[in-house]
Amino acid sequence: MATALPQTPGYINFTPHGEKHQSSTLNAPFIVVNKGNLRVKILVRNILFIQAEHIYVRIYCGNNQNVLQRISLTSLLQELPRDSFLRVHRSFVVNLAYVDQWSKSAIYLKDHEIPIGRGRREAVLEKLGALSNG
Repeated sequence: MATALPQTPGYINFTPHGEKHQSSTLNAPFIVVNKGNLRVKILVRNILFIQAEHIYVRIYCGNNQNVLQRISLTSLLQELPRDSFLRVHRSFVVNLAYVDQWSKSAIYLKDHEIPIGRGRREAVLEKLGALSNG
């Protein structure tokens, strides 16, 4: 379900890398996003992948929900754990924990096919190969 945004910029509040956050159920890094008039906490480990859509990014979560936010993909990627997320295309970042299969041109996670950019192919396949060997 896509969320329509008002004309005002969206807001994302990120947690700093490595900082622990107390929660009634979990100690895990998270981001806080606006979804309509609500602020929603998304655990970083629940993010499947992120897709750039012009001046917005759509964050896809494992529970078949997604949230649209006004922020650049590069800015968002800088706030996520580098060992867990990989930019595979100029418009896509994937959570490596959810990668099921891959080929030279695409990555498959759950019901999604994510293209691998030609300029990133060698680095992406090297990283995926290192994960499968170690």
